[in-house]
Parts: sequence; structure tokens; C-alpha cells
Amino acid sequence: MPYHANYERRVPILEVKDTIRVPYRGGVVQVSVRNVGSGVEEMDWYVDDSISTWVHLDGVSEGIGDGFFTLVYEPNPDDTNRLDSIEIFAPETDSMYKVVYIAQVSDSELADIRQPHNTTTHNVLIYPNPATHTVTVEADGIQSAKVYSALGQELLCQKNTGGKGMTLNIEQLPDGFYILAVKTSQGMVYKKVVKTK
Repeated sequence: MPYHANYERRVPILEVKDTIRVPYRGGVVQVSVRNVGSGVEEMDWYVDDSISTWVHLDGVSEGIGDGFFTLVYEPNPDDTNRLDSIEIFAPETDSMYKVVYIAQVSDSELADIRQPHNTTTHNVLIYPNPATHTVTVEADGIQSAKVYSALGQELLCQKNTGGKGMTLNIEQLPDGFYILAVKTSQGMVYKKVVKTK
């Protein structure tokens, strides 16, 4: 008679926002961290702000299970959109690493983001990724795309001249990873792009 085994995997799973939008003026924002895994396993996590330039941790930088951390962001004297990021690690989880992007945007863009239509999932297709010469971006209602360095410097900006897709020439950029900010009629979407030889 055969034996049947039923194994249920119960692990912590890290959940934290992908993108946080903040105004040009300086301020403070709290970011929640949740364990959305099954079971009662604890989840250790810690935050690293070493790659950020104008966003810094304030107070707690690690925890167990559900919790939060606080980010202080500097005012932007240029009143222009910019992007920064921090990293969060939870070594004992299935999804152990996440980049959290902090987008500093105008008050009008913040108001638009708070509208209900901007809470939907955006279908943005980016290919190839990694890329050598060009990256194609496809999305419904695509308006523009910007490429930022890992430090949040805007390196490339291109408006859509029509159609569902657009192609960005990244050949002149050094090898490494970049943040692609895609503006659509539904809101902003941020994706990681890798440039290789």
C-alpha cells in the first residue's frame, strides 16, 4: 500500500510598498512592514539607506514580524521630480529583498495619485531587460518615460509621440542598473532596468 505525504510550507513573506510618493518640501514618512506568509514563523527584517542621497532612516532600522520604519526626506530646492531608494532585507523569508523607491513629485501629481483610478495595477511591459542598446516600453496610455541612476539622478527623458509603445536608447549609459519611471494615463510605474554590454 503506498504512503501519501502532504507537506504544507509555512514561511514568512515580506510585504512593503514598492513606491512612496512625497512632496517637494522636506518631511517624514512612515513605512509599514508586514509578514503576509502563512503560519506563525517570525520574520526578521532590516533596512539599509546607504545607497540613498536625500532620504535617510530615522530611528528603528530593523524589526521582527510586523512593524514600521521612518524615513526623513530632504526638501528639493529645484522643485523638480526626483527619485531615490532604500533597501529592505528579510533573510529568512521567501521574498528576502526589496527596493523601495521614494519619488518626490509636485503637489498636483500627489493629488492625481490619490484619485481612485490610480490604485489599479498597471500593465507595463519592458524588454529586453537586461538591455544593451535600446529598451522598449509598452503600456496603455503611455505618456513619457525617464531613466534615473541608482542615486536618483535623471539621465534620460522621452515623451511618447503616439502609440502604445516607445523605445529608449540607453547605449551611452554605463553598465549597471537604472530605475525606469513610466508615466501613463493611470499614474506612475517604476521598474528596474539593467544595462549590459
